[in-house]
Amino acid sequence: MEGGPVGGKAIKRGRPPSFNSPIVMAKNIRENKQLLFHFVSRDMKLKYHGSVLGYGWTIIEPLVMTGVFYLLFAILTTSVDPYRPMHIIIGFMTWYFFAGTITKSTSSLVGKSGLIKIIYFPRELFIAGIVSFEALTLLLSLLIVIPMAYYYDLELSWRVVLLPASILGIGLLASGIGLFTSILQARVRDVQHIVGLVLKTSFFLSPAFWTLDNVQRVPEEYLDIYLYANPMAVYMTMARSAFNGQPVGISDKHIISAFAVSALVFYIGSIFFMRNESRAVKNL
Repeated sequence: MEGGPVGGKAIKRGRPPSFNSPIVMAKNIRENKQLLFHFVSRDMKLKYHGSVLGYGWTIIEPLVMTGVFYLLFAILTTSVDPYRPMHIIIGFMTWYFFAGTITKSTSSLVGKSGLIKIIYFPRELFIAGIVSFEALTLLLSLLIVIPMAYYYDLELSWRVVLLPASILGIGLLASGIGLFTSILQARVRDVQHIVGLVLKTSFFLSPAFWTLDNVQRVPEEYLDIYLYANPMAVYMTMARSAFNGQPVGISDKHIISAFAVSALVFYIGSIFFMRNESRAVKNL
């Protein structure tokens, strides 16, 4: 069922040419930026509404998990990483950004079915609002890393630019996947469970609580393949380099490949979403 604007007729959007979908999406988001801002601000208010600790919950879980995995590493491995607590918490926070965007995007159309049936607006705003909210949450969470860097006597260098670059790459990859899964979830409700299972498995395959220089985790002869197959490994390493000031330790070809894969996933996801969302909402 297609909703219509309040007090007016229903608006139907024709299918854009396949190659033009990302441009149409960008135009729709720009023209509805006030609504996008409303979505993000509403989610921020709901996140902390009625909470005693409020913003504190944004960093409590990563801190607790950092402590748990730090102890496990101290007990089970002899590898030395002078910045291990900081590296672990950066890994967790970037992973939460990635997984949170995909999980919430997957259920975005189904969860907002009541609103979709009342009023029409570009549905990609749901995905844009989710990735914007998760990125903002990540930036607020990463504030805890600043005193940790100070404790380690680390000074910010030009490599700090790797942080926004990694956030952009993760956002493209996660929202591209979310554009796919949101349509699939509207048709088959099992998709959210499959997504959850894949994300849980992928967490342990990504360097969220270990670093790439620990070749005990990824044998050196397979590291090249691993980096091509897992863009998140590249982005997590870039984010850590932004704070520790050390070289990324990843070749330019791996970084270029990660961004190329993310851009391609987003491009194909946007085409799939724009060409199928009108039919998908009929299943809501």
